[in-house]
Amino acid sequence: MNSIAENIRAIRGRMAAAAEAAGRDPEEILLVGASKMNGAEACRAAIAGGIDALGENRVQEMTEKLGQHAYDGAPLHFIGHLQRNKVRQVVGRASLIHSAGSLELLAEIDRQAGQRGLRQDVLLEVNIGGEASKSGFAPELLADAAAQAEKLLEEARRQADALVGEARQKAAQEGERLAAQAAARMDGAAALIVERIVGAT
Repeated sequence: MNSIAENIRAIRGRMAAAAEAAGRDPEEILLVGASKMNGAEACRAAIAGGIDALGENRVQEMTEKLGQHAYDGAPLHFIGHLQRNKVRQVVGRASLIHSAGSLELLAEIDRQAGQRGLRQDVLLEVNIGGEASKSGFAPELLADAAAQAEKLLEEARRQADALVGEARQKAAQEGERLAAQAAARMDGAAALIVERIVGAT
């Protein structure tokens, strides 16, 4: 049975051949390993074997493996269907969400990212087949969805920049306070030394 590293090398060989046939640079293509139902040890083996990123599609499993440091050393993507009530568990943990398939979901991702002062990368999910059982934007609504996503992204950027600016201001104020306290302690220590020297003479 081939090891995970051997499988990755074989896949990369096929990717390189396909890229060359299409006139593309293999380095432009990201190899994402779907790690569903694979334990932390297998994830670590994939990272050691040179996988570009790991993708999870279950929030609970992702959370458990995060606690086991399964993804250390590679970006984590969320590739499954994401419910709005689970967004807060994914935003800021996954570097990329593959399945933003409604404006409501985009708005919740934006809200959670704004609260954390960060920018969350997403891919828009498109329901090409028009199946009612599948999530995603209808192709004819994709342009409007992309425009709305861009507005949300700009707002998230403004919120993140504001939070960063506020944090820097607080840090500067705290630095000034600590510097003043240190100066006061130094002045007090110097005065005590002088007092002792004068008293000794």
